[in-house]
Parts: sequence; C-alpha cells; structure tokens
Amino acid sequence: LGYGGQISFDFLKNIHIKDTIPIRNAPKPSKNIKYTLYGKQKGYCKGCGHHFEFRHLHKDHIDPKARGGQDTDTNLQLLCGHCNSTKSDRDMAYLKAQLKKRNIHIYSNSSNLFR
Repeated sequence: LGYGGQISFDFLKNIHIKDTIPIRNAPKPSKNIKYTLYGKQKGYCKGCGHHFEFRHLHKDHIDPKARGGQDTDTNLQLLCGHCNSTKSDRDMAYLKAQLKKRNIHIYSNSSNLFR
C-alpha cells in the first residue's frame, strides 16, 4: 500500500505488452507422414544418404520449429539418429558441413531425393 492507504500502480508503466503473438493454427502433419516420407525417400537418410530400417529414421523439420519453421508435411524429412542429433535446430547446410568435417561419407543417392 502506498501513502494514505492507496495502492500504487506505478509498476505497470514498465510492462510492455507484445502486440504480435504468433498464432499456431497451421495444419498438423498427417498421422502417417513418417510412412509417406519413408516411401518417398526409399528408406534413405536425407543427411548422410545411408539406408535405414523404418524404425531407425526420425522425423526432422527442414526449417527448424525453433527458427519459425512450420509443423507441416512439406517441412518434414527423415534423418537417421546421428544426423538428426547433429542437425538439431540448425539447417541442412550445417549438417552437411559437420558430416564433411567428421569425414562421414555422404552417399549421392540422398542428394537426388525430392528434386
């Protein structure tokens, strides 16, 4: 309480209200998207190009959600566990550079997928 029993609201002067709150109303990925992607990619990791069983591939956002990418079918790809953890919330150029730096052979069949 302020002087004379009145409440002071001076602290409200320093509060800034964000007027552009992102609304996440974009369509969600299909429930079968992993199967669809596996068929399109023919079981190959989009990073290293190695072939994997279905259970060893992970859904990955091409444009990371942490950087504004949408959670849609067109923004998803399959990566092996190693490539997915290496890429994390970065772009594919970063992943390719890391694979090259670590002398991990990138199979050419992955570079032609989705083109």
